Amino acid sequence: MQNPDGGFPAFDKNKMENNYVMKMAMDIAGISNSAEIFDPSSPDVTTHILEGFGALGVTAGDRLVKGAINYLKSTQNLQGAWQARWGVNYIYSMGCVIPGLARVGYNLSEPWIGDSVAWLLSKQNTDGGFGETVLSYRQPAKYMGVGKSTVSQTAWGLLALLEVSGLYEVDEAIEAAVNYLLAEFVAQG
Repeated sequence: MQNPDGGFPAFDKNKMENNYVMKMAMDIAGISNSAEIFDPSSPDVTTHILEGFGALGVTAGDRLVKGAINYLKSTQNLQGAWQARWGVNYIYSMGCVIPGLARVGYNLSEPWIGDSVAWLLSKQNTDGGFGETVLSYRQPAKYMGVGKSTVSQTAWGLLALLEVSGLYEVDEAIEAAVNYLLAEFVAQG
């Protein structure tokens, strides 16, 4: 199922959005937003696959994993994050990418991972939580990693932070995120 770019799609291999005639026909027909005929690689699916590989004992030295890591490096944006496909959005991807790499034994102290951690820390809200709106898909420069704190976004951010504890200065951020989640738990009764 691994695509030529090293990433993994959700459903179909090699449906990488490169058929421009088909895309144009779908646009003209008015169904481009209602039918998903393309299935490109995505960082979130790719790293969920890495988690599965890790559970099976496959490590970062494996050919398939190396391809996936190269894909992740090539899709990381300048701020250090990744756009997700199956969850909202950049914070969610951090909760996938970092744990996925950890499961295959990848060295999380690499500089490109440090960039990711720095980006994530810069997006933590003052209440300790993380939040992001779906507007980040249309206007990433304005909304990437920005939004009111939510339990799900905070949990995704926390998943990434827990994996890098001891490698980066994240203990205060972890404590703040846990405190946010505890306060939300208590508030829900």
